[in-house]
Amino acid sequence: ALPDNDSTRSPLADDPSISGDDGEQNVAGTTGTTKKRRLGTKDFTRRKRAVTACQFCRVRKTRCDNSRPRCGYCTRHKARCIYGEEMEEPFTDTGSAADLSRVTRKFLRSWTNSKTCCSEDRENTSTTPRTMPDDQFIHFSKRFLAIVHPRNPILDGNELLRHARLIEENGLQWDSASCLVLIACALGSYTLPWVKPSQIPHIVDAWQGSTVIEKDNRATAEAYYAAALKRVGPLEPPKDLEFTATKMSPGTGESPNGVDDTQSRINERGWCYYLSEISLRRTIDETVDLLYRKGEAYWLQNSSQLVRHYWGSERQIASWQYHIPAIVKFNNHEPPDEEFACYLWFRALEWREYTLRPILYCVLHSTPERATTVEEKELAQAALKIYETVIPQKLYALRHGGSWFAARSTFTSAALILAVVINPSSGLVPSKRWPSLVQSAIWVLQYWGQVARDIRLAATILTEMYEKTRQHIEYTYTD
Repeated sequence: ALPDNDSTRSPLADDPSISGDDGEQNVAGTTGTTKKRRLGTKDFTRRKRAVTACQFCRVRKTRCDNSRPRCGYCTRHKARCIYGEEMEEPFTDTGSAADLSRVTRKFLRSWTNSKTCCSEDRENTSTTPRTMPDDQFIHFSKRFLAIVHPRNPILDGNELLRHARLIEENGLQWDSASCLVLIACALGSYTLPWVKPSQIPHIVDAWQGSTVIEKDNRATAEAYYAAALKRVGPLEPPKDLEFTATKMSPGTGESPNGVDDTQSRINERGWCYYLSEISLRRTIDETVDLLYRKGEAYWLQNSSQLVRHYWGSERQIASWQYHIPAIVKFNNHEPPDEEFACYLWFRALEWREYTLRPILYCVLHSTPERATTVEEKELAQAALKIYETVIPQKLYALRHGGSWFAARSTFTSAALILAVVINPSSGLVPSKRWPSLVQSAIWVLQYWGQVARDIRLAATILTEMYEKTRQHIEYTYTD
């Protein structure tokens, strides 16, 4: 017999209109001495709803005490207790379908947003369907290690190639290794080898020779990158980044097996360049912050301090150049034919340009009340010489890691050359080749403007500046 408590008794048991005095009389509408009750009214048809167990107890098929907010079993085992009314989606036996569906919806929303943002910068790209070669992972990974990785040698090349071999054998997975290989393949398929400054072709030949290559390589690279981007979302960074970086940092010791002498020398040059560039970049940032945060008004009032700062920077450059490893050393007269030394040569030239540009500004804005000195004019002329040197070296039409920065530097150099041309009273003498230099800069910007909206706008602005300068000057230089 069931215990006589509120949870088992009928809610109508104590109603005098239903129960008799002797407690054994049947409900009206019954006959004989039968004990069965006939549910003849709506009150009898209302049954109390069975209590629903939590998800965890339902999976275990055990009794749930229905305690809220957590049942006793979930409390003891520190499990997440979810009741039926809290479920957003039907529960399945796997126990993780709801979480997986929620993560999938969130990832698809973020992926849609990322495609929307990226589509704005792909207005002029080819509409050819993108295909990703599934048998070129090793090939493009090797290209990445040979062309891209030496400038930023942060990966284990043998490990990357091992992942690439596994992918070609077993296919892509939804893990970090596949994501890393896909990104490396995107860079390896799109980046082309470095060209010596002395071998840079003429601007027209460079454009005709690289346009088709750019389109083909871009489609392949975008296919690899799109596949990698799908794997970036589900991957989460480690919770303890500092511990992970310390735990996974390679120790100092002998070179790993399988690395030949040629690759070791490339890695050595890469690390020498990498560390030298970091130290120089930090000093350049400090120089820019010191000189440019106070603005042009400060320059005009303290031109003598700008000159002293320039000579101090020259001493720093000489000291830095003396201490860099011999494998990446260079001279100041012309760009070297060694890749990493050439990068450092351009970086030192950038440092000089940053310190000379304020002096050039002061000379261009000189007035009878604020005359410039001979030394200031000489340094301003040196800045102009840098701009005339930079533009021909930026005619390299093949994409590399610094293409966007090269385009911005080209615009700055051409704009400052035009500023000197329209200010003959400054006493500065531009090169007779200034029209061809500016036109070359415009061609560079128009080329990269096909894939970058801000560079395309810069090309339009520079073209207008050039046309107006040609209209207002009283004479025209010829090549």
